[in-house]
Amino acid sequence: MRSTPAESPTPSVALSFILIARNQARTILDSVASAQAAAARAGLRAFEIIYVDSCSTDGSLELVEARYGEAVRRVSLAGQSRINAAIARNAGARVARGAALFFVDGDMEIDPDFLLAALDGQQALIHPLIIGQLPERFYSSDWTPIGTGPDRYRIRTRGYRGEIGGVLLVSRKHFEEIHGFRPELRVNEDLDFGLRMAEIGVQALTLPQPIALHHTIEYFDWSRLWGSIRDGSLLYPGALFRRHILNPAYWPLLASHQRPTIVLVLAIGLAVAVHPAWILLHIGYVAAKSLRNSHQGFWQTLIGTTARSVSFLLGALLFRPRP
Repeated sequence: MRSTPAESPTPSVALSFILIARNQARTILDSVASAQAAAARAGLRAFEIIYVDSCSTDGSLELVEARYGEAVRRVSLAGQSRINAAIARNAGARVARGAALFFVDGDMEIDPDFLLAALDGQQALIHPLIIGQLPERFYSSDWTPIGTGPDRYRIRTRGYRGEIGGVLLVSRKHFEEIHGFRPELRVNEDLDFGLRMAEIGVQALTLPQPIALHHTIEYFDWSRLWGSIRDGSLLYPGALFRRHILNPAYWPLLASHQRPTIVLVLAIGLAVAVHPAWILLHIGYVAAKSLRNSHQGFWQTLIGTTARSVSFLLGALLFRPRP
């Protein structure tokens, strides 16, 4: 089934799972199965699963069709240029029939118990925007397991924040109020979405329990790092800074995500103004970071961290994402 995005239909189910993927044949079937399991665990009476495929060439779309048939609505974006996660999520939302939207990436497995905490007795969201913890399993570029991470989002208590990631629950009403994800953002479209929600007075409710398990290639894997440098993906955090510099919800995110950049700028400033040895401040910070991540080597962490920080500064000064 090939769907074309159209105007948002009137909600007719309680929840729409919107799974997006490009070349995720290793994980997409488990991702779909996890949505079914979560719906069954929560006792959902009316839900749908939508899979949005972004030009996969590894048979992901065919795998879903063969395994699940009409149980999963399929949206193919094949043939469209410049597809990214924002475009795929918006496409799924436009054909979704749910009063609430559950966005999930195709390399994630939804935790079966999360909806029990996120939905009320009438199977409606307890808050317009909800996120949870995201434990991770890291792989090398050849998909060899190399380590784990307890929670990418570092959620320890129930509370509210402007920072979100790519797996989230949001009410259709609020999604449409801010016109969904910004399609010109190749990356960081999720952070931008959360910050724009905060601007209309809705910060994300954080629940201190897993929302999903993320299977991913390690972030500083050489192939992933070089790819991000070549295609300009590392410039987008700087553009996000420029867009949201006056948004109060952004400042905790800046302090959390760009701590290495702050240390690098401080080290360079002191090295120029006081003594060149101050550059060791940056190197020492990276060394400590490397020790906390046993699956990353020092040089890998140094090059990756420095590249991200330099790209952030360049992006903040020079980069203008194009629609």
